Amino acid sequence: KTDDVDYIIAIDTDSVYIALDELVRAAFPNGADDEKITKFLDKVCNDTLQKIINDSYQKLCGTMNAYEQKMHMKREAIANKGIWTAKKRYMLNVRMGEENVYLKEPELKIMGIETARSSTPEVVRNALKNVISVIMNGDESAVHDFVAKFKNDFRGLPAEKVAFPRGCNGLS
Repeated sequence: KTDDVDYIIAIDTDSVYIALDELVRAAFPNGADDEKITKFLDKVCNDTLQKIINDSYQKLCGTMNAYEQKMHMKREAIANKGIWTAKKRYMLNVRMGEENVYLKEPELKIMGIETARSSTPEVVRNALKNVISVIMNGDESAVHDFVAKFKNDFRGLPAEKVAFPRGCNGLS
């Protein structure tokens, strides 16, 4: 019953991000808490998806007439929310990582976003990390409140705290 649903969110040479919300709705028509859903998805990944991936790689090995099957892929994270801004630029609200332990407090996985760029002032990087957490775990009014407070605080900061870190060479 998946002909009209596109489950692939993003795909790359070494990763694929899959939305399983339709499966969750089918498995839990009356809803369930994050922990129960996360553990269910972990079981689906381990018992079903991993077998399909392994079998597909083995088939590819035969199709390519490879000496030995060397391709391996495994589940990295289960997240209850994610936002993609562009290719290789995303934020995930991870509920279970590679160690297969449910996280009561979700951890943010941020890739390619300005929270890690040295060209972004440190005070802004920290604020971005915090507001991403609010976006993932709060509501719209909490985001508006955070932005209004940061905007006010930002305006009171000294220039050296908000300047872009850059160097100058060859000045006398």
